[in-house]
Formats: sequence, C-alpha cells, structure tokens
Amino acid sequence: ICLTVGFHKHNKESNAFNKATFWDYIASNTPKTMPLQLDIGWGNYAAKDPI
Repeated sequence: ICLTVGFHKHNKESNAFNKATFWDYIASNTPKTMPLQLDIGWGNYAAKDPI
C-alpha cells in the first residue's frame, strides 16, 4: 500500500502572511514531493480568483 500525504487549501490560507499569503508560505516551505491541492470553490469563497 502506498500513501501520499498532501495539503488541501481552504479559504483561510488566502489571508495575508509574511508579506504574501499563507498558501505562498506553505508552497515555498514544503518539499516538492508533497502535493498541494487548490480547491477552486474555497478560492472563490475567499474572494480570490482561483483561475
């Protein structure tokens, strides 16, 4: 069995953090082998353009 751990974005990761967003911080500080998944619905809910 193979298990992959990843991170699924919600609306709060779009908040300002360290002169960017928390999502940007996560993306810059996680290994490239860890999947990051953008949820278009949560991006829209956060009033950001997910596209």
